Amino acid sequence: MASQQFDPDTPSTVHSLRVLGTNLTRKSFLDQLTRDIFKPQTLGEVFSETRALANQLHRLDIFEEIRVYLDGQKELDVTLQLKEKPRGLIKTALGVGYNEVLLSEVAVGRNLFGGAEKAEVNLSFGQFTKQALEAQVSTPLNGAYTTLSAFGNTSIKDQSQFNAYEELSESAGVRLKVGSNVGDHFLTFALTRRNISPYANASATVQGQEGTSVKSSLYHQFVHDSRDHAAVPRQGHYMSLCQEWAGIGERGDAQFFKSQAMGQYHHRLSDSVSLSLSARAGILAARDAKKVHMSDRLYLGGPLSVRGFDIAGIGAQDGNDNLGGNMYWSVGASVVSDLPGDAKAWPIKLHGFANAGNMASWQLGTAPKQAIEDLQQQPRVSYGAGLIFFHDFGRVEANFCVPVQSRPGDRFASGFQWGIGLHFM
Repeated sequence: MASQQFDPDTPSTVHSLRVLGTNLTRKSFLDQLTRDIFKPQTLGEVFSETRALANQLHRLDIFEEIRVYLDGQKELDVTLQLKEKPRGLIKTALGVGYNEVLLSEVAVGRNLFGGAEKAEVNLSFGQFTKQALEAQVSTPLNGAYTTLSAFGNTSIKDQSQFNAYEELSESAGVRLKVGSNVGDHFLTFALTRRNISPYANASATVQGQEGTSVKSSLYHQFVHDSRDHAAVPRQGHYMSLCQEWAGIGERGDAQFFKSQAMGQYHHRLSDSVSLSLSARAGILAARDAKKVHMSDRLYLGGPLSVRGFDIAGIGAQDGNDNLGGNMYWSVGASVVSDLPGDAKAWPIKLHGFANAGNMASWQLGTAPKQAIEDLQQQPRVSYGAGLIFFHDFGRVEANFCVPVQSRPGDRFASGFQWGIGLHFM
């Protein structure tokens, strides 16, 4: 189309559509995706519909290139020039878990039957993840914004960052993903069997949970992300809301409701300096909090949480183990800067931070007044500065931390502290 200004209200329709470059994708599937392209009645509507179509095709993750060409004025001819991704892929990848780097071998099969079906197998190893294997198959439903998947996974993890035990976990379930321009909803049902093997130095609390337990859970998560970079964002915001209802149909040993929320706001102050604000909060409701599985409890403290404290070092303790709590909140503020001079191009940044947070215990069926008052009093506070080393898969922080307010029993990590992850406070 000639490069000149057009009035978006100019009457215009799509006369024809051509799709080029597809060998693996079924014509019937593409017809379903492109059926609305003939509905627009104005030039502005045509542009809006073609952008929406390109976004749908991108979300399917089966095309390397998507190009849209318009020819004509009142009656437009639309051409989609597509380049399909390979049907099979095997790769080695680096990722991050909670304060650990993961090495993964991934095998992916895309567009298996021509309708963006996908199968994936992921084998991972890390410092604390001794072994994790996950298999998943998925298919889109009624376009690119809704996906149904089935999954199964098994893992062996050293949970000594939190408490003195090793955990074998096996899960199977189904997940429905519903996307929109605002964010993505995930609805998941999973059956999980877990086996705890306490270490020799485990507390009586951990030893009391030795053996196998079963959990039947329904999860819902909503994620909105407009950040310009996942690891070191300088602009945009992020929001995550997650709920878990364990004990669906009175099945399994676990019965509780857990809800957590997280938000981030990032603003560029100059070409080299940005401000990051973040907040988290959570609540776990159970009739007998002491029976809640150690891996299901809420924890606070550590390099990804309230810096300057040990991982899960805030809250109740039993010997060397952390018991967590039922309610918590935490906030953080960071000023992030590029390195000066030519070092600005390096994947390293400077930052200064301040963190605060609190945790309390609460028993379902009792008045929450005392727990809420406890959350408000004498919050844990820390500040510090350090270096951020970043990559697309995550970031590493090397910080000098100064805890300035705590409570008896808290475990500190004052001075030098490492952190590895993606979502920091």
